[in-house]
Amino acid sequence: MADLKISAERPEKGYFILRLTGEFEGLSIVNLREKIMDYLKEKDVRNFMVDFSGVTYIDSTGVGLLIEMARVAADKQATLGLINLNDNIKKVLVLTKVDKILKIYAQ
Repeated sequence: MADLKISAERPEKGYFILRLTGEFEGLSIVNLREKIMDYLKEKDVRNFMVDFSGVTYIDSTGVGLLIEMARVAADKQATLGLINLNDNIKKVLVLTKVDKILKIYAQ
């Protein structure tokens, strides 16, 4: 199990990029969920991108957090998008139909 690490970037006002590295799963998410949700709930953030370029694995806990993040973004009328997904993670999101509620970008 590779611990999940996060870093945050604000390239311009209203935009937020959360970069993930490691495995987006179980215990790793439990430990960082509150911090991730705090970033998403920031008042001035209207465009929130999650960069999966460093993520090697996602499980049902990770999928659940993405769904929760989509609800929070919709409630505050913000855009939530996922970028740089590897083929395996993209396949999981398609099979679970999460790709229908989140925007997935190539980069």
